[in-house]
Amino acid sequence: MKMFISLVGVSVLAWASMADARSWTNKDGRALEADFVSATDEAVTVRLANGREFNLSLDSLSQADRDFVAQEVAKAKAAAPVVRASDAKFSGAPVKGHVVPKAATDVEKYALVRSLGDGTFKSHIGGVCVDAKDRVFAAGDKLVVVFDGEGKESARFNVEFNAGAVAPGANDTVWVANSSYSEPPSVVQYDMQGKKLGSLELESKKAPVTGLATFGDEVFVGTSGSGSIGRYKEGKLVNVIGRAPGARRGLSTCCGILDFCVDEQGYVSVAELGGHRVSVFDRDGNRIGTWGKEGRSAEQFTGCCNPVSIASLGKGRFVTSEKDVPRVKIYTGDEKVLEMCVDVNDIAKGCGQLDVAVDSKGNIYAAHEGKKCVIVLGPSK
Repeated sequence: MKMFISLVGVSVLAWASMADARSWTNKDGRALEADFVSATDEAVTVRLANGREFNLSLDSLSQADRDFVAQEVAKAKAAAPVVRASDAKFSGAPVKGHVVPKAATDVEKYALVRSLGDGTFKSHIGGVCVDAKDRVFAAGDKLVVVFDGEGKESARFNVEFNAGAVAPGANDTVWVANSSYSEPPSVVQYDMQGKKLGSLELESKKAPVTGLATFGDEVFVGTSGSGSIGRYKEGKLVNVIGRAPGARRGLSTCCGILDFCVDEQGYVSVAELGGHRVSVFDRDGNRIGTWGKEGRSAEQFTGCCNPVSIASLGKGRFVTSEKDVPRVKIYTGDEKVLEMCVDVNDIAKGCGQLDVAVDSKGNIYAAHEGKKCVIVLGPSK
């Protein structure tokens, strides 16, 4: 069944079943195989083979693609009934003035489970990550603390700099970034005893590292100052994501923050907070699309610049965090909010980063800037 929905002057097309995969081409000649899902006056939503959905600006597409979208819009308008905004069904209690739409798929509610590292970090907590064994790494001050899957501390070691972003490495190792603005940027690999194993030859010698992620033997390094992400292999830079060659800046950042994640398919999703959106790239740096926009509804990103952090739950689902009005949300692949966690009222201060990570059980770990610890948000009946 096809359905045309008119909401506050914005036309949206929704299909209950997908069309055959189509090759989409941008003005630079780059092609993308994806299913057509929906369209507005400004963008088209497509779905990749892994179920991920993205918005592609119509202005960026070839004339043939724009003509195709126009034809599909015309067909749907002629064949489908109109559903008014007043007919939309919502459920959920208001959260800080927002209404949470009912999810298309039922999920368990999330609640505060416990906190990790209370009293450990005195000055700041910089980052949190989870490895394949569900071990949690918390970094702050000049310290890295490791917790097992039950929340018990299993290791800790000191580093030579103010620890910020962290990412799991191969063979029981972890990558740690220097968060200091007064020292040259660095990303160092350690084992569980704190032995230094190696470091990256960073592209930028000035901009502090604000985000880290790994995929296989590749390490991804984000710097807010340059608005870009470097992809490294065997310690060497492979390519840059988010900034064109020769350009001084790339992605829209703010407050010295640039966070991102790499999902199980290897796609890089960037919390492009200066643009109130998430931008998605392949590992070679080709932009796949964007989702999200500024606003005060549950699905939108509020404040001067959000989201500040993002983590992949797998199967097209993401966790994002926002500052100013602190919010931690779970998104489906179609940009709907499955859950808004409410135990985060004092988690961030001002322009804090509010780093988030997830484990294999779906638990969410958030660096709590106010209490300088990691809080755990988990599914509850």
